[in-house]
Amino acid sequence: MKKSNLILVLGISIFLSGCFEEKTEEVHTVDWFMKNPTVLDETMKKCNNNPGELAETPNCKNAQKAQREIEIGSPSDMNW
Repeated sequence: MKKSNLILVLGISIFLSGCFEEKTEEVHTVDWFMKNPTVLDETMKKCNNNPGELAETPNCKNAQKAQREIEIGSPSDMNW
């Protein structure tokens, strides 16, 4: 293979490798979701709309836990 062809193939390969990179979103903690209710609501809608693909993702799990804690209250909120 000629040197120019090899450079062309390598260049195209490098260019195309950027097209197929998996886009990953930032993972938020339960506490973060509790402090950001708008994002929590958006995340819950997204997770509930596609549970087959998203239910086991870290953000869906953390958002669900945050939602439960908001709904039932944290143990420190309970008056014994």
